[in-house]
Amino acid sequence: MPRVLALAALVGASGCAGPPTARVLASGEAADVSRASADGDGELLEPSALSSARKPTWCFGGGATFAGPPAITDEGAIYVTTHEGHLHALAADGGYRYSYTLEGHITGGPAWWRDRVYVPTARGRVYALTDVGSLLWVARVPLAPLTGLAVDAHGTGYFVAADGRLYALSPWGTLKYSLTVPELPVVALENVGDRRVLVQTAAGRLFVLGAGRVESLGAPSAFAVSAEGAIRGIVDGTFVALGGPGASVQAKVGPGAAMSAAEGGWVVVNEAGDVVWLDGEGCQTARRSTGLAGLRSVTSERGIAYVADDDRGLFALDPSGGQKTAFERPSGPVQALVADPLRRQVLLMTTDRLCGYPTGDAP
Repeated sequence: MPRVLALAALVGASGCAGPPTARVLASGEAADVSRASADGDGELLEPSALSSARKPTWCFGGGATFAGPPAITDEGAIYVTTHEGHLHALAADGGYRYSYTLEGHITGGPAWWRDRVYVPTARGRVYALTDVGSLLWVARVPLAPLTGLAVDAHGTGYFVAADGRLYALSPWGTLKYSLTVPELPVVALENVGDRRVLVQTAAGRLFVLGAGRVESLGAPSAFAVSAEGAIRGIVDGTFVALGGPGASVQAKVGPGAAMSAAEGGWVVVNEAGDVVWLDGEGCQTARRSTGLAGLRSVTSERGIAYVADDDRGLFALDPSGGQKTAFERPSGPVQALVADPLRRQVLLMTTDRLCGYPTGDAP
């Protein structure tokens, strides 16, 4: 039975200009299956049921479980790590470049800054390697890192160690300072600019640490950080500004399952399977109701939303309500879904596979 993708049009939020007559499907409202099937704009099938489902242009198997999301450099190099202790470097087209074996269990994905990549291990070491695979330095830290590294614009790397403190490591491998993390365990770190780091705990709470201060941002159901350090999230079904530069209206989008910064704005997937586009001020510009439960990952490339579910689906959705594309992908939960706009591709990572999908003519 085909699943239905029904177009839900532009909506105005408080403080936003909406379209004159557009109607939006209410959350959970059934779409008109007969009309959607007839005009060809409503069907969103499982990739296995779609003979035209597009294949990835390349896939890489690390031979073991990946330790965290991939890192993508401005030059197009892609780095991935495995828990077993290997760093793998790939070209932008997925071609193999080199591997490097590190001492100890790797605790997170790689982090890139300028000409180097940082990798932490559970042996109490942080490695810095050049983009051609040469070792720059190994920092021996007081306690084993429990997370990957977040790196700021100055090359300072941040990680949380076994003593529950956030450590700052200079680009030359020397410890700069440490701060106490309010809550453990930590599941994610992200640089938010101005020498500050966003910490997400297993309980879903967010904290910003830096400059000797700790700021609590609550526990949004989803959040994202822009390149400028703006932090936005979904609280009680409402898109809100949590921190960073700029202001935002409070737009009703429904309980959020995932969200991502997009070109000039944001894209959200809610628990009902709706994909919502918002501009930089938080005004809703488009909404499409996919009818797909279990959408847990979203990214955006040149205005097109790429969404993935917990099983085998990967779909590209146009906010205008035009075409859509289904992609084949490896089975298993999605570990990361990342846009690479300079190379016009989207990277999807499962437990042990990383695949690249072209975006130049999708949907």
